[in-house]
Amino acid sequence: MRPFIYDFKKTFLRLTSISLLFLFILSGVGIAFETFHLMHITPARYENLNVEGYVCLSGNKVSVYGIAFNNNGKPISSALVCVLSSGNVVASTRTSANGFFNLTVNYSPYLSLLVKYNGLERNVDISRIVGELQNNVNSQVVSVTTYPNIFIFSNMSCFYSLNVCWYGIQVSIMCKDNLVIFSSKNVNISMELVHSSGIVGNKSVVLKQINLYLKKFTPVYATIEIPQGVTCVVLEPINSSPNIQQIGLNNFKYIKGTAIYCDTMNNFLTLLHIFMLFLPYTMIYLAYISFSRPRSIGEMEFILARPITKRKIFISRFFSNALIAVLSSVLIVLAPAITFNAITGLHIPLQVIFLLVLIPMSLLLTYLSITYMYSSIIKSSGTVQGLGIFTLLFLEVILPLIGISTSTYETLMQYITPASISRYIYSLIEGCNVRINVGLEITSTLLWIIIPAIISYLEFKIRDV
Repeated sequence: MRPFIYDFKKTFLRLTSISLLFLFILSGVGIAFETFHLMHITPARYENLNVEGYVCLSGNKVSVYGIAFNNNGKPISSALVCVLSSGNVVASTRTSANGFFNLTVNYSPYLSLLVKYNGLERNVDISRIVGELQNNVNSQVVSVTTYPNIFIFSNMSCFYSLNVCWYGIQVSIMCKDNLVIFSSKNVNISMELVHSSGIVGNKSVVLKQINLYLKKFTPVYATIEIPQGVTCVVLEPINSSPNIQQIGLNNFKYIKGTAIYCDTMNNFLTLLHIFMLFLPYTMIYLAYISFSRPRSIGEMEFILARPITKRKIFISRFFSNALIAVLSSVLIVLAPAITFNAITGLHIPLQVIFLLVLIPMSLLLTYLSITYMYSSIIKSSGTVQGLGIFTLLFLEVILPLIGISTSTYETLMQYITPASISRYIYSLIEGCNVRINVGLEITSTLLWIIIPAIISYLEFKIRDV
């Protein structure tokens, strides 16, 4: 085996390098579970079973109409539906092919609805239809609304972008832009997807319009392909009936991405940012072990006794460490993404994963290059490690404080500090509109990596080992 390849392989496969990869995997899984903890996430928020419907009171009879569907907005057939009175089953049925069910029972002050499918359950308290409503289910995933003689219920996970109830018409836009709509009356409605969160008529731009005929107590499922830029969904009746026209129109804010996705990503990005304050030290230590310490104790001289040049030693060690930094960045993002998917079924798009990987990658490569630069100039490994830690503290803690005190924080964070491209990536994933010179951020990020690497290479070539 050639000395260059042998040195690269030995550096890459050393115990410290492999241990760092496992550390980043564990950190990623830890971030995922801490995200769940911050969200106070419960199975009800992600279970793949949702139920909506109406309870109608007519004399001494209570009729329950509803639909069951999954987190992709597709109907669930053959789900068991039971109405219980004081905990005892008084009526049961199975959902039809379109996920619909209906049951009629005698009125009781202690009625509840139970839907079971594939080991999952949804419970809704439908008691006390007239008078004060009592809801014993988590208010984060259950909503109830009353109209004359009608009790509208919804017990869903947070896998939806829009969930509204509008004059007896329930609308849910689930992940992958699947529409679930259910009405308590026959009605024609227009659904307008507009490029404004303001009131329609105030220069709003309609990007798409869908006309739907809703048959009483008959669910409608459809894929609607929402255009980019939609921020508002407007519902308006198009029936000529005077009673229907009095309903008027209503508009609802639309956010691309499911509710649980938005909550998860916001908390995940916060935790990743906190972790990035500490994890760059791993690259400082890796450069210390692989390059600074061998040079300090004379091990580099022994290596140069073999048929290998200083240039090849630098390249093999620097790029083996850089490969560790890249793999570590992938693992600390991929590990939580897999965890989110395994536990909740939450899928993070590949383009988002790629963007997230750039955040730790740019930061880790920067501190790797800086430490190699110190190692090439200074022979004392202890001094190099101390300078690396001081640089980390100065750039990540002291410099932001200086920015806050001098009102230059945004400029420093966007263009001066290492890995400034992360500011743009955070805003891009969170959907925030911020004024950033992306080209300048990319240039700053690359210069923080390239310039110290070039200096370290040139210094190592001209100095004695």
